[in-house]
Amino acid sequence: MKIKITPFVVLSAIVLVIIIFILLGFLLLIFIKSLSTTMQIILLISMIVFAAIYDLFVKRKSKKENSIFLEITQHLLANDYLEFQEFTDLYKSNYNKFQAKNEELVKRNNYLDFKKLQPVELLYLFQHSKQKICITDWKGEENDFEIQAFLETILNNPFWEYTTTFRKTVYKKNVGDNQYLIGLLKSIDKDLQINGYKLLFLNMN
Repeated sequence: MKIKITPFVVLSAIVLVIIIFILLGFLLLIFIKSLSTTMQIILLISMIVFAAIYDLFVKRKSKKENSIFLEITQHLLANDYLEFQEFTDLYKSNYNKFQAKNEELVKRNNYLDFKKLQPVELLYLFQHSKQKICITDWKGEENDFEIQAFLETILNNPFWEYTTTFRKTVYKKNVGDNQYLIGLLKSIDKDLQINGYKLLFLNMN
């Protein structure tokens, strides 16, 4: 049986989670009060040590991920990499100047939280400013063939063998928006590989 996700179901789930957290907090408080002063101090020190270790682990993981991201970005952007560095450095050092310099870009992407941009979002914005990237959501193309039309503005007459076959044999209403879009992008990627290119997917959450 498939559960239909409605606003009421989502709200009920949120309320249930809040109630569970309140009960857990109440039980934890009772447990702490039942301990001796020595045990309370030991528990507090243990919690501080655990928090410090967890924070160190998260920072190391984040540093490693950023290093990998920068390496991939440098390879991807090639001659544009230094310009991308200037783009990100300006954002980090002077947000107001960045916003003024990229006013139209900010307006066109106002769904992003510009005060807390992630590295992948900065990469997307930089490529968007150069008209080298296309964005779609899981509902797929707003207009048929728009992804191919975008690619044709960049590439020299790509041949759409796999993509044409996919569009003729697979129907969105039979597989759903998500699966249709994944299949379409995989077909486009196969055609691009014949032409010496590959699609790069950026997870924008």
